[in-house]
Amino acid sequence: MTHFNAPTTLLSVIEYYRIPVDYHTDMISCPFHADGTPSCHLNFHENIWHCFGCKKDGGVLDFIEQKENCSRGRAFHIAKEIASGISGFYTPKYVPMRNILYKQNAQKVSKKTLQKVSKKTSSKNKSVNGKKEKTPNAEHSLRDTSRSVPVFPSFSRYQEVLEKILELCPVPEEIQEKCLLKKNSFSFTTTLYSSNPEEKTIYEKEYYTSPVFQKSTLLAFRVGYIGTMYKELLASLREAGFTDDEICSCNVFKRNSKGTVILSNCFKNRILYPYLREGKPMHIIARKAGKSCSAGKYRHVFSHPNSGYRVLNEDILTQTAQVLIAEGVTDCMKANENGFPSISPVTTHFSHATYAFLCASLKGKRVVICFDTDPNDSGQKGAKDVQETLLKGGISAEILTLPVGRGGKKQDLCEFLNTFGKGELLKLFEEQGILWNA
Repeated sequence: MTHFNAPTTLLSVIEYYRIPVDYHTDMISCPFHADGTPSCHLNFHENIWHCFGCKKDGGVLDFIEQKENCSRGRAFHIAKEIASGISGFYTPKYVPMRNILYKQNAQKVSKKTLQKVSKKTSSKNKSVNGKKEKTPNAEHSLRDTSRSVPVFPSFSRYQEVLEKILELCPVPEEIQEKCLLKKNSFSFTTTLYSSNPEEKTIYEKEYYTSPVFQKSTLLAFRVGYIGTMYKELLASLREAGFTDDEICSCNVFKRNSKGTVILSNCFKNRILYPYLREGKPMHIIARKAGKSCSAGKYRHVFSHPNSGYRVLNEDILTQTAQVLIAEGVTDCMKANENGFPSISPVTTHFSHATYAFLCASLKGKRVVICFDTDPNDSGQKGAKDVQETLLKGGISAEILTLPVGRGGKKQDLCEFLNTFGKGELLKLFEEQGILWNA
């Protein structure tokens, strides 16, 4: 399903429902399930969203449908009302800086908006010895409120910042051992346990000593890591000639209330997985690497408006006649490591740009979709959504279904390959009548 016919933007819908947004990470507490920590990511550039908790995602109309529990037609009508402002559209007392940023129009704020902010700031003037203190004008106040919101540099310069961060942040040996090369009780708590305690103990022993990724895979995907010590990294970026604004543009670093550049809390203790295009980073997704990490399994850098579509490992598409579409980042990496050329859009709902890219790149190829298997069938539903979406673009794809994990729980492709190996996956292809050239 693609999302380019909604009459309003995702930002307007979020503001209409008065949902608080962390604009540093573009995350909200998901309104569709009990969400103690923000787990729903918003992509304001492409007007799509995805919840890492309940796995729901979609575009503007999907969000309204879920929120209102209504039909598609009714959701479209509500979206039109939000766009026209006749549905009690919530006008925030503050200026939505994210709106200003994406319009690339921070210097062209309307006079009415400036007047409102000016009245607000003037009401806070204090008298000292009978005289009023000078207060910043409205335009200056707006700049202050946007201090931590980056203004994007040129696209090539933005790429250079990401490139340098990855170059300066290799994964330390201890993190490789703890979180990437071996299973452990925190980062990779598997759901493949048996209800039988004896069987569980044997399985844990075998499973936790088996490798997750080879070091060659980490190098091929240019996996990085950011801990808590950032001053040397910041100094190195400055020495490389990047300005503070350029360094803050991807939100790995930000400015605090005093204007000092610091490491964003949401990027501390995280493993970095870059989206590469012709070997150059276009985007980075960061995953938890320890208990001390801030809430939320995944965090995204700010995407440059010119980055376009977002597909993990897209370069493999020029090298193969068959491709496996995996659900997650680690699934994609593990599949490639085992000789299955794989990509991952990391969502079941594509932006217009991603949809167009996939339809053009997958044409004439054998395509197989392999998503998670879980008790609520959300992974299989997502696989069917992707299959139907690609079919509309003339791409025929088959779905490979993984067996349910031990104890009737979730199983993903990375876990399956790590546990059973390439041979067992090839057997699944054969059993389900799906052609795949090993």
